[in-house]
Amino acid sequence: MLTRSDFPEPFTNDEASARVVFERLCEFVDFPTDKIQLQFWNIAPRASDGAVHFVSHEVVDDRIRIDLNAALLHEPVGLTAALASELARIRLDARHGMSNEDDDDEMLAELFTVMLGLGVLTSNGAIFESTRDDGGWTRWEMRQRSQMTLPTYGYALALFAHLRGDIQCAWQRHLRLDVRTAFRRSVKFLNDFPPSSLDGLWPTTARPTTSLRTEDDVAADQTDSADQRRSQASQEQSVPLCRYCGEALFADDQRDICIECRKSIEENELEMESDEANAYATTRRAEAFAKIGCLTVAIVFIAILVWAVIRDSS
Repeated sequence: MLTRSDFPEPFTNDEASARVVFERLCEFVDFPTDKIQLQFWNIAPRASDGAVHFVSHEVVDDRIRIDLNAALLHEPVGLTAALASELARIRLDARHGMSNEDDDDEMLAELFTVMLGLGVLTSNGAIFESTRDDGGWTRWEMRQRSQMTLPTYGYALALFAHLRGDIQCAWQRHLRLDVRTAFRRSVKFLNDFPPSSLDGLWPTTARPTTSLRTEDDVAADQTDSADQRRSQASQEQSVPLCRYCGEALFADDQRDICIECRKSIEENELEMESDEANAYATTRRAEAFAKIGCLTVAIVFIAILVWAVIRDSS
């Protein structure tokens, strides 16, 4: 499973850093880089409904060109997730002819990233978060960029670990807090009710962060009457849910966000501040080395001039 620790180079918010990330992803999924081209757009291509795509791809002269919104250069987590999802989409498109504008295809591509071992990266980039000071006011923004919910990512990652027999799952510490919570609950469920095989899995609509249902429960749901389903939906709508993970909210939850998601926001903000500090320190070191180099050249040049003057005078 590819994680953040596999990208030791500092991200400096430029195209060169983005290409390093892209090449590392291609290498991990065994995708030939000579058949693919990465191109940056200041304004990303728009879909038929007017929505801006942050990343898309098309075939040009027998080569695949990935168009990436340059705005993602300032969001390394989102950029990595977008590139990982696009590589998965290209793989699926080669066999099944997927569309960039189909929500089902988008979700399938994101799910495929988990099976490719890129699920940690895509789940961490599923939610965009930012805070900034604006005239004495702190502006906070949070929006979902993924078709898959965070609990769905948690369950998919747990199933991935279960099928691979990865008991320790050392990579789970790299997951954002809300996904990690869903992952651990899903692992417990799969340990209690292990599927016999992948082909024998039944589809279920149960949220993996709650007490999951067994196959018998799913079969029983299919026999419910329409009135019972409408009644159940009405009861569920009366309970306030977190706008991001779907968990039931308590009385002290604020801004339609549960405690786990708030903790995840705070945790990710600290990581973003750390990344910005590291990038700033790297830039400052580069500037210092450049100044030292210029000063050294100037000293050498002055020394040569002085030597030339002394030689001429003598």
